[in-house]
Amino acid sequence: MKMLTSLFLVVFALFMANCKTLYSTDVVKTSKGFYRFYESRDVMPTSSSKVEFCAIDAKTSAITCKDVTVNYGF
Repeated sequence: MKMLTSLFLVVFALFMANCKTLYSTDVVKTSKGFYRFYESRDVMPTSSSKVEFCAIDAKTSAITCKDVTVNYGF
């Protein structure tokens, strides 16, 4: 019985560690790159909205992204 309980606790801990999901909601293209608006959700019913700006480097053709802050004005 102790082994079954320990196994359950290990499986539950692994489940809790990997339960963050990202939902991409919208992409806005600009002349310099694009903005990706997404929402992240944890196991708890909390969520946070984030904005990421991505651009393509002309020399290396690599896509680089960084989190940005957007003021919605209200």
